[in-house]
Amino acid sequence: MSQQPEDRAQEDELYRELAQSVRNHAAVREGEGEGDDAHGGASPGMNGAGEGREADDKKVTITQNDVCLAVPDTASAPPDGHPAGDSPVQAEISGDVTALLNDFHDLPSKKQFRPLQHFPKRWDDFKAVGLWCWREYVPIGGWLPTYNWRKDGVGDLVAGITTACFLVPQGMSYALVANLEPVYGLYSAMVSTIVYALLGSSRQLAVGPVAIVSILTAEAISELGIDPKLSDGNENPLYTSRAIALAFVVGIYSLGLGLFRLGFLVNFLGHPVASGFTSAGAIIIGLSQLKHVVGYQVDKGTIQKSFESIIEGAEDFSWQSFLMGVLVIFVLWLFKRNFFVKHPKFQWIRRLPSQLLVIIFATLITWAAGFQNKPAKIKIIAAVPDGIPKAQAPDIDSNVFADLAVAGGTITLIGFMESIAVAEIYATKNDYSLIPNQELIALGACNLLGSMFSCYPTAGGFGRTAVNAAAGAKTPLASLITGLVLALVLAFLTSLFYYLPKPSLGAIVIFAVVGLFDWQEMVHLWHVNKRDFCTLMATFILTLTLGVETGILIGIGISIILIIHQSAFPYTAVLGRVHKLGAPSEAPEAAEDQVYPFYRDIRRKKDIASTVPGVVVFRFDADLHFANCNFFKKRLLEEYKLAGGFTGVEATTTVPARGKEETDSPVLSVQEQENAVHTIVLEFSSVTRVDSSALAVLKKVHAYYRKRGVRLYVANAKAAARDDLQRGHVAQMYGYTHFFPSVDLAVKRALLSCGGSMSRSYEKTTPVHA
Repeated sequence: MSQQPEDRAQEDELYRELAQSVRNHAAVREGEGEGDDAHGGASPGMNGAGEGREADDKKVTITQNDVCLAVPDTASAPPDGHPAGDSPVQAEISGDVTALLNDFHDLPSKKQFRPLQHFPKRWDDFKAVGLWCWREYVPIGGWLPTYNWRKDGVGDLVAGITTACFLVPQGMSYALVANLEPVYGLYSAMVSTIVYALLGSSRQLAVGPVAIVSILTAEAISELGIDPKLSDGNENPLYTSRAIALAFVVGIYSLGLGLFRLGFLVNFLGHPVASGFTSAGAIIIGLSQLKHVVGYQVDKGTIQKSFESIIEGAEDFSWQSFLMGVLVIFVLWLFKRNFFVKHPKFQWIRRLPSQLLVIIFATLITWAAGFQNKPAKIKIIAAVPDGIPKAQAPDIDSNVFADLAVAGGTITLIGFMESIAVAEIYATKNDYSLIPNQELIALGACNLLGSMFSCYPTAGGFGRTAVNAAAGAKTPLASLITGLVLALVLAFLTSLFYYLPKPSLGAIVIFAVVGLFDWQEMVHLWHVNKRDFCTLMATFILTLTLGVETGILIGIGISIILIIHQSAFPYTAVLGRVHKLGAPSEAPEAAEDQVYPFYRDIRRKKDIASTVPGVVVFRFDADLHFANCNFFKKRLLEEYKLAGGFTGVEATTTVPARGKEETDSPVLSVQEQENAVHTIVLEFSSVTRVDSSALAVLKKVHAYYRKRGVRLYVANAKAAARDDLQRGHVAQMYGYTHFFPSVDLAVKRALLSCGGSMSRSYEKTTPVHA
């Protein structure tokens, strides 16, 4: 049947719009540079030229019927008897527009593999490689030769001494949290600050004992059935050796993750899980330190055990210890509220380390009152070994490594996440970049070398890093100075700690962990994301009731399950053409009838977008892989049915050969022709990879809709996705001419291909389906 003149005029107009759209798209691509290269190159062979391409890579020539601008298959010759290919509109666009489309479909060959060109062959080359490794893995080799002593020296010196004064009481306090003698906190602080200064990429991060890692250390060794004290109340050497061995295990994990560039694994510990765990850990740590404040043993592990032991041991309550602990907390609160610096003459007090001052005064009070003669009332540190610890290998064997493997992995994740979080804050403030994998290497070296100097696991801390930065730290030299000052304290000043009261150290820990309870994040997630709020609360409650190690492992499991669920059931959308962008006040009627070459989700933008009759534009917002490919097929079929597609196969439907356009359509009534879906456009802008399972599903999808006379087009496919489709022979099955650089081009091509009265429905709008 010949076309009517008005139909041919309508198609000519669509051809002109299509030509202009292609030119506009090409102009955008030229302005952005080579778009495919930004996605990792492109695949060979996907071009529309077919036999028209010459072998010598000269100017590409393509026949008009080989590209997606060909005359609709269902259209017959015009009344004048001229073939469709001789249309003036086709002649207008057959040159540059065809070349532009061919540029989109033509994907260059893969880049050839090139071996390492500068492999070291001479001594100078080996020296250059060694220098590169030194600067790459030992950051001090990069900043120390160019260090500005006049500009940064004073600030780093002051910051190093100040942080050391802060670390002395804090390190000793956190060692008590780990059920170790206080001196092991000083050992850990000294070694970790020196090693991190050599290998760390942060300029302000202060590494040492932290509360969360300390409680995890205590829990891990207690689960092995090892008591921290012997029957006579002295230190248990087996408990101490296991804590040191745990540092070795953490160091191995961290170094392995850093050297193999596996730092991304820490992302499985999501922020809601970390926040819930930290808040619960703050409560458990605070309860564990009550024993120093109330004067009797308080069990730790779960909140139930802690409260039971508090009630059962109330008869041994020491009011002297409690009074000292409350007094220390009150003074620290006054310092935090800047109570002592309101007068201009006392502004200098703000720079003093409040915890060190409190420790000094508590020690003087204990010595003056003679509490050392009343051990049942207020317990003191007593004798502290002097001198720097000697290097010796930790007590490690296969059984010890197996016992501490899970705890070591947990401490590695928690410690790195806390360290990188605080380091990122100060890197942003001071305008420099962190290297996450280098941070893992640095933390691994701190723990691995620390295990050879009687250290337990360490990480970067929030409080002391803030002190270090506020005191003027500009480079890692401040951390190195901190370590040297701590070494001097261990060598000459340990005798001054004899009268240091344990209630003051417990009070310092309790005051510090109050800030770890992040109730504001709970309120924020309740209003922003209920799913993340439930994850946070689940981790919080499980950590309190089942223990810190069990709680964090279950929290990580919840995060992984949520990631898998989100990947398996991503968001999908049906896109509609925008018909209103905000009507001008002077001509609202004209603006209502205007359409634009933009497509939006009709469920979210139903007031400005509507579907094109006979065309379903389906967007899948995730990569296609084995976990979600069946969901993709299911959702596509649901949208196809909702749009009016029929699922029965008509006997008169002709199935075309591979790579050819359909020449016949199912025999439908006029009403069915107006409502039937004849084209599905797969909008793949969010798809970057397609695995083998998804390729198989795409082939089944093509076979299913081909039997029903429905064309499948692909729009906005990225280069990496087109590579996968090419290698899996899906591109050949769909047809190279069915790939388009934009949804608008695909829809216009679909309307041209349907022929007849369908082309007149281009400007129509369809109500949004439910």
